[in-house]
Amino acid sequence: MTKDAKMKDLYYGFANATLTFNENNNFSLTTTKSSKIMEMMLEMFKNNKWKLVADKNQIKVGTTKDNYSVFGIQVGSKDDKVVFALSESGIYLFVEKQ
Repeated sequence: MTKDAKMKDLYYGFANATLTFNENNNFSLTTTKSSKIMEMMLEMFKNNKWKLVADKNQIKVGTTKDNYSVFGIQVGSKDDKVVFALSESGIYLFVEKQ
């Protein structure tokens, strides 16, 4: 699979995903668009927690052991909507709270 095809699968996987940030800091990710790369991502996110780094407008996902380095989300806004910029992927998502 080419890099472009993997990025397309990754984009559609996240564009159709639900990211859950529980009050107890548990984090989970589900998606309705399955692909090999998203299956790897789902496995990577199992049993992770999240923390807010308020001074950087960033959400970090991982564990205390890995210093929350599994995944990063830069939080911003555009046109009065919350936007998540997924670190190191170039993917930007508009957030819909459920």
